[in-house]
Amino acid sequence: MMLETMHKLFNIETIIWLFPVTFMFHGLEEIITVESFMTKYKNKVREAFLVKLTLTIKKKLGAKSVQLSISIAWIFLFISFITFMTVCLLPIGANFLLFTAIY
Repeated sequence: MMLETMHKLFNIETIIWLFPVTFMFHGLEEIITVESFMTKYKNKVREAFLVKLTLTIKKKLGAKSVQLSISIAWIFLFISFITFMTVCLLPIGANFLLFTAIY
């Protein structure tokens, strides 16, 4: 009885819709912590090529929470659209490969 209830609650559509929700929680965590992390560790990172490149880009573009929020919002919209299309086209199996590639 309980297994049938769990199966009804957690069907494939529900699990697919949990991916954008999970991404949004991760994005919010990044938005909240990015500025304090960059301030705290800016002098402690190793001077590798990628670090220098990242710091150069940060100086030119800035690394503020607002700018990160806009980027995350666009990614979230894209992920939500692909998720919506996947759930709608799930009975015929279309779009599932694109959904899998994104995640």
